[in-house]
Amino acid sequence: MSTKSNEKDLAQKNQLAKVSAPGTQLNRDVVETIRRLQPQERAVVVGKLSAEQATAANVERAMMLRRLLLAGYQEPHVFASAAGPEIQRMVAVIDREIDQVLYETRVRRELFANTAGTVLELGGKIDGQGDLAIGKLHQFIAFF
Repeated sequence: MSTKSNEKDLAQKNQLAKVSAPGTQLNRDVVETIRRLQPQERAVVVGKLSAEQATAANVERAMMLRRLLLAGYQEPHVFASAAGPEIQRMVAVIDREIDQVLYETRVRRELFANTAGTVLELGGKIDGQGDLAIGKLHQFIAFF
C-alpha cells in the first residue's frame, strides 16, 4: 500500500513539475484552491498562471542563453576575435529584453492586484472556507 501511495505522490509531483517553469513550482495547495473555484474564476486563474509560467520559462531560457554567451566570450580566442564585440552587443540586447519583461510583469501585477483582491473580498466564501480560502488566493495573486 505504501508503494502505491509513493507512486501517486511521485506522479502528482511530476504533473506539477510539468506545468511549472524552471525556478518556479506550483504546489498542491494552489492546485486544490483552483479546483474549488467556479469555472469562470478557474479559467481566469489558470490563464494567468499559464501566462506567468510561460513568461518564467522564456526568461529562464534567455538567462541561460546569456550565460552561454558570456561563457563563450571568456574563451581567449573568442575574446580577441571579431566575435567579441558582437557577443557583448547580444548580451546587452538580452539584458534589455529581460529587464523589459520584468518591468511589464511588475506593471501588470500592480494594475491587476488591487482589482483581483477586491473581487475576492466581494466574492465571499469558497466551499465554506471563507477567509482561509480567500487568504490563500490573496497570497497566490500577490505572488504574481
